[in-house]
Amino acid sequence: MGYFSGWVLSYRHRFNPVTGDPAYDEIEALLALKPAKHEPSIVPEGEENGVDSPMPVDLDRPHFVGKYEKILVSNAGHHLPQEVPKPYADAVMRLLP
Repeated sequence: MGYFSGWVLSYRHRFNPVTGDPAYDEIEALLALKPAKHEPSIVPEGEENGVDSPMPVDLDRPHFVGKYEKILVSNAGHHLPQEVPKPYADAVMRLLP
């Protein structure tokens, strides 16, 4: 499967009832349990994300037990590394010791 077809399948699988690749069924079942994440995490989110719009309530927070921060990035949509590389890189750098 090429990059583009894999990308399209990913979105169709997440947002529509499209069957995923059976090779990943076991790991998908484990992820569906939503295990707690202990790793330090920063979640940058574009204010103008038209794919997965920012929510007024942070529904992700309960799944993180380690350091966690969610930041809203202005003038950004869905693909932050490409749209706003500097704020994205700054967020990643804050995770370093």
